[in-house]
Amino acid sequence: DLETIYVDTPKPVEKATSLFPIERYKLTGVMMGPEPRAFVMDLTENKSLSLRIGDKLGIGAVTSIEESQIELTGDFGSVPLKRGP
Repeated sequence: DLETIYVDTPKPVEKATSLFPIERYKLTGVMMGPEPRAFVMDLTENKSLSLRIGDKLGIGAVTSIEESQIELTGDFGSVPLKRGP
C-alpha cells in the first residue's frame, strides 16, 4: 500500500530588480538644469520618451536624473538605468 505525500518546496526568490524589465529601455540622453529631463527609448514599442522626475516608466517612476543614469523606483525597489553606447 503506497501513500502519496505532497511537499511544498520553496520557489527560488528572485532579486526585486528582476521585476522591472530594464532591458526594455535605453537611456539615450540627459538634459541637466532646473528641471532635468531624461530621454529614454522604449525598445519594445520603438518610442522615444522625454521624462522628468516623478514621471512613470512601466511599473516604476523616475526618482532621480543624473548625467549618466536615472533611478527608477516602485514596488520592485530601485534600479538604475544607465546611459549606454
